[in-house]
Amino acid sequence: MGKLEVRSQHEESNMVWKVLAAIVLIWVAFAMIGWALDALFPLLALAAVGVGLYYLLRSINSNKSSSKIDF
Repeated sequence: MGKLEVRSQHEESNMVWKVLAAIVLIWVAFAMIGWALDALFPLLALAAVGVGLYYLLRSINSNKSSSKIDF
């Protein structure tokens, strides 16, 4: 019966380590996602401004050639 109790405590100890490992992995994953978003945000902002300017210039040029705006 002593071995059964030791095995039970060992399994509980393994479970605690598994839970801690899962928490650490989730924390690291969120940290990496945050880092990637911080790194990509300026590029995404520049791309949004570029697309906006493209459509603005396209609509200005289409107004010169015709009165209808196509998107």
